[in-house]
Amino acid sequence: MTQKTVKIVLSGRPVLIACQREDDSIEVTLDVTSYGEPGVWGILIADLVEHVASAYEQNGWNREQVLSAVRTIVLKEMAHPTDKIISKEAN
Repeated sequence: MTQKTVKIVLSGRPVLIACQREDDSIEVTLDVTSYGEPGVWGILIADLVEHVASAYEQNGWNREQVLSAVRTIVLKEMAHPTDKIISKEAN
């Protein structure tokens, strides 16, 4: 089974894990206890977008165009989600 995984680690433990499944769906695991204030996740998401732009830039893409494309899709997806979020409690 091929699976792509992204991990963001804070203080030595994962706070966000995103795995692409074989059916192209995304499985996300969050540790919301890492941050007291929910708004702080905005900083983490913004930092993640900057890392994405940097990675694409290293592969020949224009950084500003990448940031613009990601921003456009994030706002569109938040306004009209293409997938339903299914929440599961951690064991």
